[in-house]
Amino acid sequence: FYVDSEGNNLIVKNLRKSEGAVLYLPATQKLSVKTTWHGDIEISGFTSEIEASAEINGSLSIKDVSGPITADALNGQIEVVFNKVNQDSPISIYTTNGELDISIPANTPADLTLSTINGEIYTNFEISLPDKDGMKAIATKKVRGAINNGGVPIQLKSTNGTIYLRKK
Repeated sequence: FYVDSEGNNLIVKNLRKSEGAVLYLPATQKLSVKTTWHGDIEISGFTSEIEASAEINGSLSIKDVSGPITADALNGQIEVVFNKVNQDSPISIYTTNGELDISIPANTPADLTLSTINGEIYTNFEISLPDKDGMKAIATKKVRGAINNGGVPIQLKSTNGTIYLRKK
């Protein structure tokens, strides 16, 4: 593999799965990471914005973070553990064929959109659901609601997988 820089960007290319790489960056560094084939991504300890994409057959493990996250995986699981949730920018996490397991602090104010086509949605949060003519949906593949009176938008979507939204 090789490392190059363009302005303030550090670019690492042509990694083979057997090689892998460990990069140490400042926690406040904005991070954008992508694998294209059978590559897993592990990220830990960032307070800044994170973009992570495992394009084919890769999983994401993102832990001890607080910044906004945009993450996606095709044929892979995504696990994210937030220390706190930045209220300035939305969070969007999507997988086509895989499970989402997301943990956020119990006191996080958020507006949620959780959806799955072939899976289920589980949470231990009390979600304030909108009603229609005085009735609330009790079983659905898509949930829109608020926790802790609403706040940052959080969108979690899995086409073929279960979604877990847990209190940390």
